Amino acid sequence: MKKLRHALYAVLNASEPDSSDYRIANYLIENIYKKEHFGIQDVADACFVSKSSVSRFCRRIGYADFLAMSQSIKYVQMRTYKRFDEYLDLPVDAMAGAYLDQMNRCIEQVRAYATTDILTELAGLLDRYDKIGIFGQMQSYSVAMNFQFELASLGKHVSSFIMMSQQEDFILDSGKEAMVIIISSGGRYFQDFSRYFDYQSKNRPYLVLITNNQRLKKCVPYDKVYIVPSDSNTASQPTSLQIFANLAVMHYSRLLSLRRAEAQAQEQT
Repeated sequence: MKKLRHALYAVLNASEPDSSDYRIANYLIENIYKKEHFGIQDVADACFVSKSSVSRFCRRIGYADFLAMSQSIKYVQMRTYKRFDEYLDLPVDAMAGAYLDQMNRCIEQVRAYATTDILTELAGLLDRYDKIGIFGQMQSYSVAMNFQFELASLGKHVSSFIMMSQQEDFILDSGKEAMVIIISSGGRYFQDFSRYFDYQSKNRPYLVLITNNQRLKKCVPYDKVYIVPSDSNTASQPTSLQIFANLAVMHYSRLLSLRRAEAQAQEQT
C-alpha cells in the first residue's frame, strides 16, 4: 500500500502554495477524515483545476490513476490507530514515564547492537562513495534528512529528497559508483516500485538497508543490511534508527579526524 500521507505532505512541502499540486494535496490532507467519498470531479472543483490535472497529480505521487489513489484514501480512513495511542489508556501522570522507560530500553538495545566493528564498517562505506542518496518514507524520512544534515556538517554531501518520485529517479539513474542508504523501519521501501528496478543490473548503486525488521538479515536487493533491534512502540521507532545513524556519523567524523592527523604528521616530516 502506498504511503499516501507521506506523498501528500511531500508535495505540500515541495510545491509553491499557488500551484495546482499544492492545492490538491492540501485539500486531500484537510478532508481525508472529513469526507467519506472523494470523486475526481469533486477534487477538481474544490481545487479549481481540471480533472486531467488531478489525474496527473495522482501519477506524480505514484498511482496509476485517481481510482488507485482513492483506494488508498479508503485504507487510511479505515485505520484507527494513531501514534501515541498506546499511552492514552494510562493515567495521565504515567504516560510520560511509560514513554521514557521505553526510550531508555530503546537506547540500551541500540547500545548492544552498535558495536565498533559495525559502526566502523558503515563509516567506511560513507567514506568510500562520493555519490550517496539517503532515503526514507513516513517517520523514517526525518531520520534520512537528519543523517544528511549531520554529514553535511562534516563536509560530506549526500542527496535526500522528500518526493518519492525523486528518490526513485536517483536510485534508477545512479550507477555502480553510487551508494543508496534506505532507512525503513519495516524494510518494505522497495515494494512500491520494484517492477521498475533491475536488481540484477551490474550498473546499479550499492544498496544499504537500515531497518528494525529482524526477518531481513538477507534481503533482495540490498548488498548490506543493518538490523537495529527495536520494540514495536512509538518510543522506539524511528528513534532507534536515528540513534544508530548518529553513531555512524560520529565514527565517520573520527575517520576524517584520523586522516587529517596523518596528513599533518606527513607534512611535518
